[in-house]
Amino acid sequence: RIYTTGHMLGRGGFGTVYAGYRNTDQMPVAIKMVEKARTPMVKLYHQTINNNNLNSDSEEERSYTKIPLEVHLMRKTNHIQGVIKLIDYYELPDCYLMIMERMGTSASGCKDLFDFISDNGPLKEDLAKQIFKQIVETVDSCHKAGVIHRDIKDENILIDEKHNQIK
Repeated sequence: RIYTTGHMLGRGGFGTVYAGYRNTDQMPVAIKMVEKARTPMVKLYHQTINNNNLNSDSEEERSYTKIPLEVHLMRKTNHIQGVIKLIDYYELPDCYLMIMERMGTSASGCKDLFDFISDNGPLKEDLAKQIFKQIVETVDSCHKAGVIHRDIKDENILIDEKHNQIK
């Protein structure tokens, strides 16, 4: 009810990504669907204080929540300009849905860097330098946040063709 799913944008090793939009304001989103069986999980521990224990004034208890590792890592990097933002995620009986920002609109095209270079031929040095600088700054910021991407390649870098901004 919150989002409408459109055409498939791509398929990868861990899931399928669809175009979509948020129904309230028509904001474009990318909806990634990942099968539960193929989803690495992480436990997030929470500390709570229990005042119902008669033996002490307070007792700390540890509980945990399991979430997809990708969700955890995206939350850790959500503040970084060059990283796709995670908007929300949902657990369904057989899969997880990750709602992410979608670059590009009808007025501003977006494609992966592989297609961008294939369509435009060899890049001029100043444009290549601008793109590479953004990639290095984004990777450095991710590392400072404790996240290592492990699959950096041209197909995993999106570029807004109007502004030459990457994510």
